[in-house]
Amino acid sequence: MPAPRPVARLQARLAPEHRLLFGSAVPGFTAPAALLAAITPAGWGTLRYTAEREKAVIALSRVLAGAERGTVPADAAPLRQLAMVMEFRMHHLRQRLGQSVRALHEAGIPVLLLKGAAVAAWYHRSFAARPMLDLDLLVPAAQAPQAYDVLCGTGWMVPAAEDTVQLPAGGIHHLPALHDATGVAVNLEVHTDVIPPGHPFAFGASDLWRDARPVDDVLGETLGADLVGARIPSALHMALHACIHLAWQHMLRTGTWRTAGDLRVITADPAFSWSAFVALAHEARAASCCYWALRLVEGLAAVPVPATVLAALEPPPPAGVPRAAMRSVNALVERHLLAILIPGGTDCPSVRLRRLAWEWALRPNTSGHKGSRPWLVEHDVDVPDLAALSQGATLQGADATTATYGMPARARWREFARYARAVFGASRPSAS
Repeated sequence: MPAPRPVARLQARLAPEHRLLFGSAVPGFTAPAALLAAITPAGWGTLRYTAEREKAVIALSRVLAGAERGTVPADAAPLRQLAMVMEFRMHHLRQRLGQSVRALHEAGIPVLLLKGAAVAAWYHRSFAARPMLDLDLLVPAAQAPQAYDVLCGTGWMVPAAEDTVQLPAGGIHHLPALHDATGVAVNLEVHTDVIPPGHPFAFGASDLWRDARPVDDVLGETLGADLVGARIPSALHMALHACIHLAWQHMLRTGTWRTAGDLRVITADPAFSWSAFVALAHEARAASCCYWALRLVEGLAAVPVPATVLAALEPPPPAGVPRAAMRSVNALVERHLLAILIPGGTDCPSVRLRRLAWEWALRPNTSGHKGSRPWLVEHDVDVPDLAALSQGATLQGADATTATYGMPARARWREFARYARAVFGASRPSAS
């Protein structure tokens, strides 16, 4: 198969702090002294915010520990401190996972690990290698209330705002998150499906259950003794879920760093097949989601994706639009995505423009999605990153179709100018 395109194609357009961030997602990456020197004090602050949001502080700390002596400035010290805290949380979370799975197994409730928990347990055998703050566990919908009660008996607490837990007649995505009673800032979500109701995909919990793999068959008695009875999605379903989660549920705005790490190990699994994945993506009406998710992780973090796979997943041009013109617009959309996908970076000051760019990229009308849109299913999916905008910016209008940024006119124009430089300008975007 053809070799993947060089990672510099996208990394060159990032600010130094974000090049360091995505470099840390590449195995064997060593931070060049020139790159560390190019990061300003404000850039280190931005990197700390971004790394916390992307759960990248441990990986970044290890990269900095391996840098040439004397090249890491004092501004990077908070990242090391955050990494120590995160490592403690991950050790604690792994213990809580074992306790939770054991309790569910003893109660006769089937459980399937989702997202980060699945990747950490199956591929890394370490939560520090794939940090998260939430455990996502899928259980049969009919047993979800019982699972909730069982977990509350193992040290998880119902949020104070939730007096009772009921399943709506139409089904749900997951029950309210449970908090750790010890006070450690980690949560657990009991899922009955993998995507919120109202989504347009031919993909769901029944597919995962059908092809799931037992955890203890692979991890053995030593590493998986407390995970007996738990199951993991197939490699194909894990990859598909990761792409849909990034492109549709997160609207290609957050989670790219950790999705890159997940897809790197999943697609290297001997059980994974690119040809089977392409067929599954089309069958699930998720080809456009997979195209953009893979295009970004390949270009930003050097995840090996064959060019033939991207070509097979690329959405067709709209009627009457030449393919060459479509690809020119796609390049512009890609620059838009680079501007907004990093927390704390450059956000788009227009909700309407951001949604139009997303619709051009995902082509929902020609992908079989009909009227389904993520902001109509989850109303908090399109909340702006106010940390990336001028001080004093607020969100006005909670309605999914009318939400706008509230800020003084001069500040609004300043943000549009910064966004336009990031998308149309020759210089790379910078949050610092």
